Amino acid sequence: MAESFLASRSALADVMVVGRYGSPGGELAVRERRDLAIAHVAARRSCQAALTSRFAAQFGIALPAPLHWVAAGGLSAHGTGPGQWLVIDEASEGHALARRLAAGLSDVASVCDQSDMYAVLRVAGSCARDALAKGVQIDLHPRAFGPGRTATTVVHHIGVQIWQVDATPTFDMAVFRGFAGSFWDWFAASAAEFGYVVAG
Repeated sequence: MAESFLASRSALADVMVVGRYGSPGGELAVRERRDLAIAHVAARRSCQAALTSRFAAQFGIALPAPLHWVAAGGLSAHGTGPGQWLVIDEASEGHALARRLAAGLSDVASVCDQSDMYAVLRVAGSCARDALAKGVQIDLHPRAFGPGRTATTVVHHIGVQIWQVDATPTFDMAVFRGFAGSFWDWFAASAAEFGYVVAG
């Protein structure tokens, strides 16, 4: 019987090790968000109004404007640009989300599965904003960026989709898998001043 040598593996498996690091205070909590289904949705020409209406009817979410994100029932939609969204599902597996979206939206939107393209990191704690501000190329002050906001930006020359989850503050960051190790190196150096705890 042939053995399978292909298995799903985190892009951060070799660098993000459970433990306490940096300053003894350990003010930041860090974990990887695994098993997320992710898809990119783009409205077809002249179909954005129809897409918005149908998405709300089928999935219970009003697609947000660029730079905003909304969530309901484990499904979230992130406005990444005019007529474009990153849709993330905590309940679906792999390609299931993209198939479900395409089944209901294919005549008004292009849907591309991106579940295997990203590593998603969650950072929470009173100093999260300060640690991220060392490299994030947008204004993270609460007046400019709070819960419900998202942005496509660059951190240490690496493209990142960042969104604020709550007022703790908690941030999620999606990075292309191929750059996940380099992104982690930057984050570990940036967060060391405040201390951080990596959860399993």
